[in-house]
Amino acid sequence: MTQCPICKTATVHEFRPFCSKLCKDKDLINWASGAYVSSRPLDENDLENLYEEIPIPPLGNHKEIE
Repeated sequence: MTQCPICKTATVHEFRPFCSKLCKDKDLINWASGAYVSSRPLDENDLENLYEEIPIPPLGNHKEIE
């Protein structure tokens, strides 16, 4: 049995991973108000590493449009 991350009661399938609409809304309010924050600010190296990890598919044979 999983627990609601807000109030720690049992989750309800309809509101997973929460137990109710109230807890789901509380979580949304926490995100919107800035209560949840990352461990540190992003810097330029974070963005560079992100782009390096995204695979770019090779270009296939194509005809130029005239």
